[in-house]
Amino acid sequence: MKLDRLLQGVSGRLGVLVACCLIVCSLLVLRLWYEQLRQGDEHREAISKQSLRRIRTAPSRGHILDRNGVALTQNVPSYDVYFHPHEMRRPHFTRMRRTIAHVARQLDRIARLAGTDHDYQRSDIADMLRAKDTHIIMAGDLPRQRVLEIRNELQDVRGIEFGLGRGEIVVHPDFMWLPYQSSRDRTIEFILSRIDLVGKLVGRPHDATPEKINRHLRVSPALPYRAFEGLEENDLAQLMELMPRIPGLEINTNLSRRYTQGEIGAHLTGFVGVRYPGKKDLEEFAYYLPELTGSMGIERRFDDMLKGQGGHREVRVDSVGYFYADAIEEQPAIAGDDVVLSIDIRAQRIAQSLLGDSKGAMVILDCQTGAVLAMASAPTYDLNAVRQRFNELGKHPDRPLRDRTITADFVPGSIIKTLIALAALENEVVTENDTVHCGGGYRFDDGTYVKCANRSGHGHLGIVDAIERSCNTYFIEVGLGCGLDRLRPMFEAAGFGQQTGIELRSRWYAGRLPDRARKHQETGEPWVLYDTAATAIGQGYITLSPLQAAVFTAAIGNGGKVYEPYLVKGIMRKGRYLSQTQPRLRGRLPVKDEHLATVREGMRRVVSGEHATAPTARMAIFEIGGKTGSAQTGPRSDRRVNAWFVCFAPFDSPRYAISVMLPNRPVNNSGGRDAAPLARKFLERYLSAE
Repeated sequence: MKLDRLLQGVSGRLGVLVACCLIVCSLLVLRLWYEQLRQGDEHREAISKQSLRRIRTAPSRGHILDRNGVALTQNVPSYDVYFHPHEMRRPHFTRMRRTIAHVARQLDRIARLAGTDHDYQRSDIADMLRAKDTHIIMAGDLPRQRVLEIRNELQDVRGIEFGLGRGEIVVHPDFMWLPYQSSRDRTIEFILSRIDLVGKLVGRPHDATPEKINRHLRVSPALPYRAFEGLEENDLAQLMELMPRIPGLEINTNLSRRYTQGEIGAHLTGFVGVRYPGKKDLEEFAYYLPELTGSMGIERRFDDMLKGQGGHREVRVDSVGYFYADAIEEQPAIAGDDVVLSIDIRAQRIAQSLLGDSKGAMVILDCQTGAVLAMASAPTYDLNAVRQRFNELGKHPDRPLRDRTITADFVPGSIIKTLIALAALENEVVTENDTVHCGGGYRFDDGTYVKCANRSGHGHLGIVDAIERSCNTYFIEVGLGCGLDRLRPMFEAAGFGQQTGIELRSRWYAGRLPDRARKHQETGEPWVLYDTAATAIGQGYITLSPLQAAVFTAAIGNGGKVYEPYLVKGIMRKGRYLSQTQPRLRGRLPVKDEHLATVREGMRRVVSGEHATAPTARMAIFEIGGKTGSAQTGPRSDRRVNAWFVCFAPFDSPRYAISVMLPNRPVNNSGGRDAAPLARKFLERYLSAE
């Protein structure tokens, strides 16, 4: 009876246990059914997202052309060496296995240096490491000097004893243990060793480090690691032979930017750098392939049009993130548009050659449209070497990266006397027939004396004579007669103190207009008559750029129309214009035609007159109208000169406006002697080949 009751109790508890198991199993089956059937699509999508990576592919960059279709840029094949991490993965190394390999390498190394051999196998080395307190005599009776040489060669290796007295080299394997090495560490070490091997073969240094490779494996394991770029074709044959022996080695052809004119037009064209992904890109794409982006000049200003539109492809990766198969989806990149400049590269080359390596700038405009034919700044730099030399160029005392054509911090000197003359005529301070006496300078009531170029004086001068001879006394007199408030409107109409609108980015566009409030803010002193007098001869609180000088000179030549200068003629796609720039009229000089004619006659006589200040600009084929300037800069103890010359040509039907500026020259330099000949030489060379 007791046994029956016991069996009944056990049976009851077993039944409860079985029932509980059935309930749990039923719940698991239901949950599995729910996950697989009801939520299967969601899980499959999540798995797909984890195993697929979207990679952005770079487009072909558009070209920059001159006005005649001459290509200033090229996209040329660049042979780059890549290593694919997924093909170079190495298994982890246990501490014992790694140490055995290390000891074996050192035994071979010592035998080679000592001129001996050994028969120790890896199994023997393993037994010694397990036994501990063992040693291997690798050499004996070596000359002392040879032992010292081998010790120096092996000084970075632990566990080697050098017996100078006995001439012995003894290896203690138990002192040569190395730590465990993970698969990642071994992979990094292997990739770096292969990069070293390729570098020696092609004779190129590299900047690969364990840290850089480790970061690449962490961030972009599905992408190849670029170790060398820009290899030449003669390097390829040797590398092709090496490829089968190095897993993961690939020679890839990318497009790099080449500038056909080298240093000609460098400040205009600009150059490219490598684009880094933004926040939006990082959200949309898992990985990025190298892409060029504009860093300076037209390359930067029109980057959105030149760069094109990137494509993408999807690759399948394993659980670690290493690439193992292409996915189906791929969208090709779209090439960028071409930017056609108003520049004539022949004119640019002539202007650049005339400036040479000395600091200076030359601008040539189309008088009737504002189109820029050439804008040369010196010294210049080779666009094809700028990436390698950028830091050096940035520290150079002559500042070759600075574009002096648009830098508006140069004191203009006498080139603005033409605008002073126009303001005086328009405000009826003088007429064409009035004269002013020059006795060699102008004396203020406080005794301050401003000298004229002719210290003995020019005598009585009319306005045309004053422009021809660039008389300081005359222009101080009429400038004071106008006063600052009547001079400023003429400066503003000519574009002073304003951005030119040129398609280049610069902090130095606007220049400086003479301003009472600004002087007081900067110096705490009021505006006085001397400041107005200095302004009237192009000194003091006024600065402008060579481009601004060419703009107002073009306006005097074309009848008073102030055009906005432009560099870009149009945007082209597949040989057809998408858009073309039309001349943009910013305004007019507020002058009558007869007053313009008077000033233009004075400018003609600056070059061709009996008392010309720029006879060096005279040409045989036609007359030109010009104006010299020799602006003084720096302290009295170290006085320097900005040598200027501006002109329009031909005089009777102006087509070209030219400004030449040679900054910071010795005081014996002048616009007429140094700058004017460059304008003449440009016209002679440019027109002779038309």
